[in-house]
Amino acid sequence: MARSRKLSCLTAMAAFLACAALAVAQGAGPTLHFTKHGNADVNAQLNLVFKTGPKGTTTTGGDGNATIPGNILSANKPHTHMNVYQCPDGTLYAVEDGAEGGIPCPEKKRRKLGGFYLDDSGTIEINEDAGTPVANLPQNPIVSMQVGGGVGFKNFGGTSGERAAFLRTFPGGTFNTQANSFAGDVGTSLNVGPVVFDFNAWQASENASNGSFPLQGGGTDTVEFARQLQGITVTGGGKIPLGPKASFIVRGGGNFWHVNIDTKETETNGTTTSTVTNTRSVEGRGWTVGGALQVDMSRRWSVVVRYDYIPMSTMHLNEGSVGMMFRLFGPPGK
Repeated sequence: MARSRKLSCLTAMAAFLACAALAVAQGAGPTLHFTKHGNADVNAQLNLVFKTGPKGTTTTGGDGNATIPGNILSANKPHTHMNVYQCPDGTLYAVEDGAEGGIPCPEKKRRKLGGFYLDDSGTIEINEDAGTPVANLPQNPIVSMQVGGGVGFKNFGGTSGERAAFLRTFPGGTFNTQANSFAGDVGTSLNVGPVVFDFNAWQASENASNGSFPLQGGGTDTVEFARQLQGITVTGGGKIPLGPKASFIVRGGGNFWHVNIDTKETETNGTTTSTVTNTRSVEGRGWTVGGALQVDMSRRWSVVVRYDYIPMSTMHLNEGSVGMMFRLFGPPGK
């Protein structure tokens, strides 16, 4: 019984120490000391704005000091970075990086007074008479570059015409084709402001068709086609913002494609069978149009869902894919 009590006491003590350690790790956040005209500003009111929206205010006391409320600290990541801005009317805002759209005054009329992290300790000095106009701050570069790839499908359109042509040539025959192929692609994206330039290389798995028809003297003639396609697209277009993290890209440009075609023809007449094989390549170029939905997952990574239409001589491709893009340089994502 004594051993059981000792174990219970040790468990309770461990739980208490764990909670205490968690509270210490969370911290009370920094103390913000506001000064105005060389004196402590005892009437400062700081509006708190996060990516999830406004989260209330904090005010200074008689010493000009203000702290971030505990419920705000516990509801956000400890290392969240905040910048302090002042609007022309003197209103103060502490804004999480990426949430600047929540400030009501125009960007060019704001002044940046300083910054801090929610897990900072000690005192952060905020001088309301200093600061730098946002218009004079270094701006994010307008050029960025991303690389990535994805997987998806290639849907062959126009095969109904191919089937009709075969059946007209060989009355009484049959013709079947495979409409979809698995595909993969890799590429790069160069962004210059709202303008996007894409280069993508793709390759599809083998696509098969076969047809057969009766021979006049008896027997059948069967033809099998195996096509393997690959190509590149070079496009340009515009990026339309859909929110803080998502955008839709509309684009068009040129496509260059290559097809390897393996043909196997088998004639069966009673006990006699003959087979002829042939391999050839076909190349072409044309135009393409498409669109993509891009969603930032972090400051470097984004998910892209895309569709492209590619005409190819007597056929065309409807292609869709889902992939990831990694930002090499330029303005980070949200």
